Amino acid sequence: MRRAIIFVLVALGLGWALVRAYRGHQQRVQEARAAAEPVIAPTRLSGEGGEVGVTLDSAGMANSALRLAAARPATAAQTIALSAVVVADPEGVSVIRSPLSGRLAVAPGRSWPAYGDLLREGEGIAVVADARPLTVPRSGRVTSVLARPGEMVQAGDVLLELSDYTYPVVSVAWVDGAPPEPPPTVSIREAPGGAAHPASSMGPAADADPLTHRGAVLYRVVAPWPSARPGLLVVADVPTGSAAIRGVLVPSPAVVQWDGLTWAWLRRGPGRFVRVRVPDDHPVGDGWLVTSGIAPGDSLVVVGAQQLLSEEFRARITVGDEVAE
Repeated sequence: MRRAIIFVLVALGLGWALVRAYRGHQQRVQEARAAAEPVIAPTRLSGEGGEVGVTLDSAGMANSALRLAAARPATAAQTIALSAVVVADPEGVSVIRSPLSGRLAVAPGRSWPAYGDLLREGEGIAVVADARPLTVPRSGRVTSVLARPGEMVQAGDVLLELSDYTYPVVSVAWVDGAPPEPPPTVSIREAPGGAAHPASSMGPAADADPLTHRGAVLYRVVAPWPSARPGLLVVADVPTGSAAIRGVLVPSPAVVQWDGLTWAWLRRGPGRFVRVRVPDDHPVGDGWLVTSGIAPGDSLVVVGAQQLLSEEFRARITVGDEVAE
């Protein structure tokens, strides 16, 4: 009797083990099949009237950092975009010379300047013989080091050369289609879609434009732009004198770049946003004037445009052979 009971218990245990093993096998098979199927990202794209939009549910809206503002009407002078380049500014170069002959030494408490160092006006940097320390005559970046501490220098020798890049000079190629008389002011920007920098005329350039071999006009940027360096290719927006253009102002924070173009987002309904083109041929201050696609009063996304672009890309994710659309 006892043996029979033991046999039954062993049989039940073996049966239970077989059942568990079979269930585990079935679960692994299902997991393998699921892994082999394409993963489809949740569809958030919608299209109406030729516009492709992103729709956020209430949770998506709650987790977003979007800020909207009503599009405002604006006007701007008609301009023509001319190619231009930042050039060396002769007026921005200064030199530090030795006042007398003697051995060059570093001023107490500092090291000898290196190429690219920023020196401030009035700083003491060097001592020659027993003279008073040499001071920096004008703030600028070191662009040439012509002497080293310990060397013998002669009176009048150039020790350092400095360049001030705060207000860069731009050479604008004056080609066919440009106004016959260069206007007193233009707007300089990095292409594409860079911030605008006002500049005033300095007169004709001494040399022809190296790319077009046509005449060029020099303009000096009137607001600090210290990051601009000679050789930087830019665009000059030159007023043509024609009637002003009317449209809608799209500020720079509302604009995103994708596929070489500039875009903005509008709210078309609760949680629904559409992406519209923002041509960059009419810059206005810190933004652009748009003449179509956006109307005064439209709800424009001024903060969070990049987040919406990321949501659109996420909805387009392709895994396997399927597209989430």
